This record gives sequence, structure tokens and C-alpha cells, in this order.
Amino acid sequence: TKEIVTKDFAMESDENKMRKAAQLMVANLAGSLALVTCREPLRASVSTHLRQLLVSSVSSASGPGSNASSNSSLSDQDQNAVDQCVAICATDNLELGCMLIEKAATEKAVRD
Repeated sequence: TKEIVTKDFAMESDENKMRKAAQLMVANLAGSLALVTCREPLRASVSTHLRQLLVSSVSSASGPGSNASSNSSLSDQDQNAVDQCVAICATDNLELGCMLIEKAATEKAVRD
């Protein structure tokens, strides 16, 4: 990164312009890298946690003697509803989560 900015700004006399260009390049690279690497792990994590919460909630609502940690205690209809809800919610919130991660990575890269 340093070599690219130095080469591109070799004839530039203003050091602040070169510093700003380097910061923008680092911010863009960090944000793009974070965006590419976070999408699938974030989807998996959100889906897993949401499924656990929903299964626990549905199981506890179906009766006091049910085992909240077991998917086998759910009927097929309940399991399908949980799966649909998880898929929809994970998809709907994935972009927001990715944008937040990208923003945090960009800010950290500029700060460092």
C-alpha cells in the first residue's frame, strides 16, 4: 500500500494529500476485506443463535415438561415455522450486520 501511494504521489509536494490518499486506500481495503470475510460466518452465527432462541421459546411454550434444547421435541410444523423464520430473519438482517462490520473495520483501520 505504501509503495502504491508513494508511486502515485511521487510528484506531489503536499504530504497531507499523500497521507489522506493512503488513509482512504487503507480504509477501503479494510472495509472490503471485512465485508467479504464476514458474510457467511455472520449468516451462520445469526441463524444458529436465532434457531436456539426460537426452539427454546417454542418448546417452553408447548409445555413445562418439554426439553428446550432438543429439536426432536418440536412437531414438523413447528420445526418448519422455525426454519422459515430463521431463514427470513437472517437474510433480512445480514446486510445491516455486514454494513456495521464494514464500518467498524474501516474506522479501526483509519484509527490505526
